[in-house]
Amino acid sequence: MTGDATAKANQLEQSIANAKLMGNMRGGSDMLTNEGYQNADYASQLGLIGRNAQGSANAAQAGINAAGQVDGTTSMLGGLASGLGTSYLGSKLGKSMFNTSAGLKPGQNLVMGVGD
Repeated sequence: MTGDATAKANQLEQSIANAKLMGNMRGGSDMLTNEGYQNADYASQLGLIGRNAQGSANAAQAGINAAGQVDGTTSMLGGLASGLGTSYLGSKLGKSMFNTSAGLKPGQNLVMGVGD
């Protein structure tokens, strides 16, 4: 090899070594940068999940509040139905359901069967 070719070969090797060194120096920084991007993406996703959860909670709050309130109309209708049932059973019509018109004595049960 001539001196010129040897110098060029040495310079090429030195350039390659410098490029590797620069790559090694920058590699850690690039990894940290990429990790920072991933963490920012995760934080964004967590924020989105939090906003969606808050929106769902706000939307459900009206139903939760309504479930804790007594509906006056339903309560009134239930009381009315209960009162009507009680008055029906207390009336002569209600008592006739439990009379002994079938020829049974009090405490005797009606047995239904085939023949005697």
